[in-house]
Amino acid sequence: MLGLLKYYPEILLALSCFLLLRRCLGTPRGFPITWPVLGMLPGLLSNLHRFHDWMVPLLRPSGLTFFFRGPLLSNLDFVFTCDPANVNHILKSRFADYPKGPEFPEIFQFLGDGIFTVDDESWAVQRKAVHALFADANFRGFVAETTKGKAETAALVPILARAAVLDLGLVLLADEKTKVFDAESLHGLEYLHAALCETLRLYPSVPVNQKWAAKADVLPSGVTVEAGTWILISMYAMGRMEEVWGKDCEEFRPERWITEHVEAVEGHVVEQMTSVVFRMKKGFLAKVRKRRDC
Repeated sequence: MLGLLKYYPEILLALSCFLLLRRCLGTPRGFPITWPVLGMLPGLLSNLHRFHDWMVPLLRPSGLTFFFRGPLLSNLDFVFTCDPANVNHILKSRFADYPKGPEFPEIFQFLGDGIFTVDDESWAVQRKAVHALFADANFRGFVAETTKGKAETAALVPILARAAVLDLGLVLLADEKTKVFDAESLHGLEYLHAALCETLRLYPSVPVNQKWAAKADVLPSGVTVEAGTWILISMYAMGRMEEVWGKDCEEFRPERWITEHVEAVEGHVVEQMTSVVFRMKKGFLAKVRKRRDC
C-alpha cells in the first residue's frame, strides 16, 4: 500500500485523463463537452460571438429542448428550449410560476418598474394598459400620420419603385397603390404584413427570452425543471426548426404567409450582432416586386 502511495499523483493524472477522454468521446458531435468543474461553460464562451446560431444545432437533435450544465456550485444550469408547447406552458399556462428571476430587475434597474422588468399582477395591469393604448383610435391615427410623414419625407414610395435591392432592416415598407395612408388602410396591405411576419420569424426583435422557475415543474416535452433553474427561450432557433416550419425553415419566404412579393438577394450573408435586442451587422438585403394587380 505504501508503495502505491508513491505513485499517487501519476495514478490520479491517468485516471483524470481516462475520465476526460471518455467524456469527450461520449459527447455527440457539435454538442459542448461537459468538463469537470467547469461544466459546459468553455463551449458557451467560445461560441458567445455567435450565440444565437450556436443554439440552433443544439436544439435540433435534442427534441427542441437542451439542458446546459454550468460550472460546479455556480447555479448557472440552464434549460434551452424552442419547443412551442414548452413556450406556451411557460409564457401562458404557468406564467406565474416562471418570473424573470430575482437578478433581472437589478440588471435592468435603469428601466424602473416598467412592463419589461416586473412580473405577476403589476405586469398584467401594465399589459392591459398598453393593450388599451394600442387599440385607441387616436394613438393609431398618430402612428399612421407619423409613419406617413416619414415615408413622404424620405420619398420612400418612389425609392421602392426604382430600387433593385433594399435593406429591410433600415427602411419601412409601403404600398404605392395606397393613396390614403391611415390606420385602417394598413389592414389591406397583405404584402407588408407577409414581409414583416417572415422577417420577425427569422430575425425576432427579442431573439431570447429569459425565465426562472419559481418551483419544480415538468414541461410538456417531459423535461423536469427544478426550482431555481434558469430557462432561455430561443425565438431565433424556433424560427429555424423543421419540426415547426418545414424543410424550408431557413429560407426567407414571405410566400408562406400569403403571396410572392419579397425575395432575399442571392449570396447575401445575414449575420447578427450579439445583443439583447436583435440587430444585424450587414442588414437584410431583399428585392421587392410590384403587386400584380397594380
